[in-house]
Amino acid sequence: MNAEENKRLHELAQQLTKQVSLVLEQIAAYESRDDLSEVEQEEYRKLRQVVCDALPVIRQLADVFGQEAFQAAQAYYYSIQEKSQAGNVKATEIYNELKPLYDQALLKQVDKN
Repeated sequence: MNAEENKRLHELAQQLTKQVSLVLEQIAAYESRDDLSEVEQEEYRKLRQVVCDALPVIRQLADVFGQEAFQAAQAYYYSIQEKSQAGNVKATEIYNELKPLYDQALLKQVDKN
């Protein structure tokens, strides 16, 4: 994904978050009342459906952004590993802290696939 696509995806995710928040607020308002008219009951049902329909998109966005974060962390890890192998003492300390976390992250990635 190039920088422009990434930026656009972030913008869309922010817009989706705002819209879903508004829908959830309205759902909560309806749920706090016992005296909904038939029109309000129908709108409540439709709003709940909107949230259900949005969940797969939200999950996909989380996967994309999660993968992006993993790739950035992986680049950092390899950079630190390289510096450690070159004899940088501070990098070796960081590498020793990161290694078990990186191994766990790899196992989670394998489990996802």
